[in-house]
Amino acid sequence: MTKRNSKMRFLDTVSLVLALGGPGSLGITSDVKGNGNPDVRPPFHEAVATCQYTMTARVRLLLFWISRQGVGGGRIAWSEGADGSRAVELLIGSDPERAPMRINRWGYIVERVVGSSAELIGVMTESEEQSIEQAQIAVSRSGATHSFKGIRGSLSEGFAQSTTLHLLLSEDFTFRSADTLLRQLPQNGSPIRQIRVPDGTEPGFLFALKGLVHDSVENFLRSGEINAGRQSRCRFVYAGSLYELTRRSSRLVQEDTVNGRTYHGVIKSEFETCNLATGEMSRFSITYGSQPPFTETPIRIVYRPRWWFEAELLLAGEPEVAEAVGRETAWSLGTK
Repeated sequence: MTKRNSKMRFLDTVSLVLALGGPGSLGITSDVKGNGNPDVRPPFHEAVATCQYTMTARVRLLLFWISRQGVGGGRIAWSEGADGSRAVELLIGSDPERAPMRINRWGYIVERVVGSSAELIGVMTESEEQSIEQAQIAVSRSGATHSFKGIRGSLSEGFAQSTTLHLLLSEDFTFRSADTLLRQLPQNGSPIRQIRVPDGTEPGFLFALKGLVHDSVENFLRSGEINAGRQSRCRFVYAGSLYELTRRSSRLVQEDTVNGRTYHGVIKSEFETCNLATGEMSRFSITYGSQPPFTETPIRIVYRPRWWFEAELLLAGEPEVAEAVGRETAWSLGTK
């Protein structure tokens, strides 16, 4: 195989990986400069802190891993409302201007808590491919009709409700126009699914992760110990199902360089989610700061949804991003 043919095969594989990653992948982002920044805000919040990330995708071809940078875009934002509510939002997506074959896969979700109630709104490109072959067929069939999937969920008085929405549109929205697509989501979708939620259940994955990260940093700052062999876990609800998130292990990393910036005294933790109904599991790792101005801020996120594919998100190193994060402790907005 010639070098050119090998490179083209790699580009095609990355395109199919983006199709397979879907909204389950943790954040994909392109360079965060100028007009390239995704600009999506929940309609009821002002952003308090925002982190932008760049993404490296790795594909395993036989015995070797091949990497490619800048194949998409994403953001994590934390915000507070005048009513005392708190929200966390996650936007992830491939950039058709950068991704091979102009592949367009993205997802946006926001979790909002006010008092003892919570709500969730999400939207994403709809993609159910489970193999490279299926993804290749889906890419070749893409045409004038574009499929998107939405979710609306709520938690109140011990019960969680959710409904799924499906849209077939002529316009192919990208992650940069997520706010426009959100406004088109209908209020009603599939039959509402309702379950009873045990006390202490977090209202969503993002808040569950926020809590475990906060606990690990707080324990380290209080005791000076990581408790590497000690697991911590909590339950959360998503799309009418109960999950358990476990921090399986943690270790102190004295120095880590990400996007040209060096971070000291960071914590690397391994996490695992489990669907309590199906037993399906997913694992990922996050490296986050233990000292200001990056206390509890995710610096590096690594996720391997397939044995042959790995996505690595890296906190953008631009000074304005660091300044924004420094104004607030990103994962510590009020009480947990």
